[in-house]
Amino acid sequence: MGNALRFLYGECCSKPTTTTTGGGGGGGGGNWVNQHQHQSHAAHHGVTTGGVSALARDIHQFELTSKVPEGLSKHVVSSKKAQSNWYGKLCEAWAQSQPSPNSSEEVSKFVIDTLKGHKKADVEGLLSFYGLPLPNSKVENTTGHAPSVANGAKYELDTLPVDEKAVADGDTVTVYVSTLNPKEAACVPKPVQAAAVERAKARAQRNYTKADALHKQITDAGYRMLNIENHEILARKYRIRLRGIDAPESSMPYGKEAKEELIRLLVGKSLKVLIFDEDRYGRCVGDIYCNGVFIQTLPSAPFLSMNITAVQGFETFISSLTNKSYNKKKEGIGVDLVLSCVDNNEARMVVNQACNELNQTWMESGVSEDAVLGHIQLLIHGETACFACAPPLVVASGVDERTLKRVGLCAASLPTTMGYNARKDYFPTMAMKPNPQCSNGPCIERQKEYMLIKPAKDAAVKAKMEEELSAIEIRPI
Repeated sequence: MGNALRFLYGECCSKPTTTTTGGGGGGGGGNWVNQHQHQSHAAHHGVTTGGVSALARDIHQFELTSKVPEGLSKHVVSSKKAQSNWYGKLCEAWAQSQPSPNSSEEVSKFVIDTLKGHKKADVEGLLSFYGLPLPNSKVENTTGHAPSVANGAKYELDTLPVDEKAVADGDTVTVYVSTLNPKEAACVPKPVQAAAVERAKARAQRNYTKADALHKQITDAGYRMLNIENHEILARKYRIRLRGIDAPESSMPYGKEAKEELIRLLVGKSLKVLIFDEDRYGRCVGDIYCNGVFIQTLPSAPFLSMNITAVQGFETFISSLTNKSYNKKKEGIGVDLVLSCVDNNEARMVVNQACNELNQTWMESGVSEDAVLGHIQLLIHGETACFACAPPLVVASGVDERTLKRVGLCAASLPTTMGYNARKDYFPTMAMKPNPQCSNGPCIERQKEYMLIKPAKDAAVKAKMEEELSAIEIRPI
């Protein structure tokens, strides 16, 4: 069996190129040349045989040393003892297979059949570790764009472990995806492939000046050679903006704390990122998952990130407002005041609904694209108008707010956010009474409740004014 494994490993990897360490531009490169040669052969299928050779090598190594490969634990959930059990089974099954599997699809099926009955997360993690096709995955004719995935995301990224320096602030992180990943393998531009091969040759010849120059070409193209566990990996760079999170920049108040919290959550971990959009700065806007946990929902200081317009998000929002741990002295509600800084009418209506139901005072605000127009509205339910009592004209007219957004502008830059004009030093103030015909049911209930207590409240205000007037001493001029 050892001879068969050595033969397969040799066939997959050809003659190995010497890998050197040290020098500029990230070091090494010989290992990637061998992988690259076979990526090019299989690129039009959207798969790579690099995983085949790696698995053959590791099975052969396990047969000799009884040791599982380093780094596998980051991709699976079971212990190293269990991992040893897998490789023992793989060794036995490989010895009995006639003929031995020699393509990515065949090896993937071989692993799945051999480890049938083991945890799904372990089997898929093992396949991902080697860049092999996952169960039920299709071999695609890749055109340079990552495939679409479920949940409305455009595509999905499986990243290499995150470095601390990659976290820019509390809502932005730079990640790298290995080109051994089948989805990335066919997307590597030919100039980048050529530069990586030439760089490896230059480093083998200890020509580090040329190697550094070639590495600059690679980085300028959005790629980078990374040294992961003493192996050189060509990886593609992605700048990720966390969807639904707006943290202060590092230089702003609490920016440092926000950055440190994101570092704590991400550094050293491989991530799954669902990409939904791209912002005006060229960053990919997405959701980040780490070990199956949605990062944007993890508490920090604490914060909650959710779509409050969805049923589950609304229930979580209500629950957060009634959390008495925030204000143990107050009965019924956990907060004194809700400050709304949302940037669209739909979210404002949801905040309004929640505060109406809880009889919670809140402040609504908005700013226009030139940053000198805006408004601030205090909403005391039953006493003043709620947001649904007098919605912005453009919304009341039935116009879809999403059609008003212009490319490159913040979503807050809409006709739904108007009020004062700082440029003209014009700051109008007005009192808005609640609308008796408001479409919001809880608002009508709050109005009825307020009318019951209004006489006593007016009498108390009148008595206080009379007391203050009587205390004024009138002297003759």
